[in-house]
Amino acid sequence: MILFIAAVFAAGSMFFVPPNIHYVDYLDFAVLGILFSLMVVVEGFKRLGLFDFLSQALLGKTNSVRLLSVLLIGCVFICSGFITNDVALLAFVPMTIGIFALTGQKKLIFIIVLETLSANLGSMLTPVGNPQNLYIYSFYNLNILQFFKYVLPIGGVSLIILTALTLAAKNGSVKIALEKRITLRFVIKPLIFYAALFAL
Repeated sequence: MILFIAAVFAAGSMFFVPPNIHYVDYLDFAVLGILFSLMVVVEGFKRLGLFDFLSQALLGKTNSVRLLSVLLIGCVFICSGFITNDVALLAFVPMTIGIFALTGQKKLIFIIVLETLSANLGSMLTPVGNPQNLYIYSFYNLNILQFFKYVLPIGGVSLIILTALTLAAKNGSVKIALEKRITLRFVIKPLIFYAALFAL
């Protein structure tokens, strides 16, 4: 549906700007290439089980709803700046649903709403956090210090507000029993390979 609506508007725009040779310049192939490469590398990390491993490492010793919520929302906030906001939500929301189903807690919708806010706010802190940042960073030819100068104050305030909302919620005890421990010892070489690609 989104693709169809976008196509209709794109076709409509041709009445205002008739097709010409400059249409090719509208596509920023450098940005699209970087975004595609980032998505491929993140998918590689996902298939190797990196995100599941990190989640278990963080949540294995959690014993309160408040701490669990802070960890989940904090992880989404940080990860979204590196693996994009959409991928962070795809990685953490299903896990959040599973955890809260196991523990019988009723704060699920509240946490998922905060995770969604966290993903969008955290993703603005890096050039690769979302496609808009990548485009702005490239189009205005910013360096990393200029970029951080604009976004870090907003990101800091956002993190304070998210943390306050999370801590203000009602607390409770929780015990998470992990059925299967995930290990990365059999995928070290592929992980190093993907990490090198990510750095590149």
